[in-house]
Amino acid sequence: MPAHIRGGHLLIGNFDGVHIGHRKMIDCMRALAGRHRAPVVVMTFEPHPQAFVGRTGSFNRLTGMNEKVQLLTEQGVDDIVIVDFDDDLAALSQNPFNLEHLWHHLEPKSVAMGANFQFGHCPVSGADFATVGRHSGLDIMILSSPIWKGDVRVTSDYIRSRLMQGDIHTVNHLLGRRWTLRGTVVHGDKRGRELGFPTINLAFRSDAHFALGIYAVRVQIGGTIANGVASYGTRPQFDNGPPRLEIHIFDFDGDLYGSEVLVEFVGFQRSELVFPDVEALLQQMHVDCAEARRLLGDDMRDQSIESIRGREFS
Repeated sequence: MPAHIRGGHLLIGNFDGVHIGHRKMIDCMRALAGRHRAPVVVMTFEPHPQAFVGRTGSFNRLTGMNEKVQLLTEQGVDDIVIVDFDDDLAALSQNPFNLEHLWHHLEPKSVAMGANFQFGHCPVSGADFATVGRHSGLDIMILSSPIWKGDVRVTSDYIRSRLMQGDIHTVNHLLGRRWTLRGTVVHGDKRGRELGFPTINLAFRSDAHFALGIYAVRVQIGGTIANGVASYGTRPQFDNGPPRLEIHIFDFDGDLYGSEVLVEFVGFQRSELVFPDVEALLQQMHVDCAEARRLLGDDMRDQSIESIRGREFS
């Protein structure tokens, strides 16, 4: 391990979403590290242990690894150690004393984790780690006080459940930011253009799952942000195919194929529906656009994506 991250305060966890509970934990460690003039080091795992143990491929991640690293860094974490989670590491988790191997080379001043942190096949209890700490002479802290927002305990699992219900308001509230997806613009079937609502089709990470329906969104391409309305669904009016994310960007009809796009989910408007005919669908699309504009407000209008037509996007 690099010398500059040894001797710091180590925080172990999955940190999916980097929600307000995670931020509280990081703040605690930063306060402790500040008194000792030592770095705060986060240890996290890839793949996510729940995804690895389940082996189903359907585990829902709130954030991809790159986004998680960025969010942790923004919260003031000095360094991040990403540990490969595999069969050997899952087996090690059966005996808490084995986990000393995880941080041995980091030589930490202290180790901390959340009370509901689950490692591998079974949760690691605070009592188990307290015993490990006494054995190794290391200060091991279990941050046991739950983080509540109103009458809700903030956990990644709870946020995932709200995301699957389309409750974007609660998701954003508990994340302390708007939930985002990053993807690449790919070719679609051009049906939106034929209907008078041109869309971009976004390919994104396969472990992101959320409710089918219509969303008010903000789209960032390069340094420019624009408003839009997104449809995530199976298109039951036409082909009832695999779920696809299609975004109609207001006041724009250009070529963005191959561009990387960051989508910020502002509000959930309605579930996916089947209409009597295409004309009824078109009427609803006008209603959806008006509702999205209302939710988004006019504050971004001066930054219309029209202003970057013709630019190359990285």
